[in-house]
Amino acid sequence: MLENWKLWKIFEEKKDHKYYIESIKQDAENLKLIISSYITNPNKKNEPFTLYLCDSIKIENVFDERAGLEKVNSYKVFFNNSIKAYRVFDEHCRLNLYSELVQKYGNDFLRKHNYFIVENSEYIKWFRKNSIGLNATVNLNHFVLMDSETVVEIIATNEPLVEKRQV
Repeated sequence: MLENWKLWKIFEEKKDHKYYIESIKQDAENLKLIISSYITNPNKKNEPFTLYLCDSIKIENVFDERAGLEKVNSYKVFFNNSIKAYRVFDEHCRLNLYSELVQKYGNDFLRKHNYFIVENSEYIKWFRKNSIGLNATVNLNHFVLMDSETVVEIIATNEPLVEKRQV
């Protein structure tokens, strides 16, 4: 059976907002993510710049994706004593995943949504196999949070607490 990705209504996503994972912090038992939403601000300029990589690579006319945006909302997503595993990727490390999701669900699936619950998860199967039966009977959920820069996959026993924060 193949994985099934479903939309996760962690909070109400607004169509004209762009969402970014601002920070990820872990201690011994908890995982906390800060997610912020931004809107386009016509008064903020997004000027191109030149990016120098090492001494020999120069890329001209680069734009900072967030330069013309203004932060309007911020949320704390807090997994309290329920995390079993998590992994974090730069988006370019999961290009195959993006491609598979677009093929299966269409272009708008990732354009319009950032948060998912994965049913029949390969990540949970891998986790159970590698924990040698210790988590065989525990109810596990696979949550995915994505933005244009980051992919965070979380295996947890419970959904997180979500708290709106002051901007």
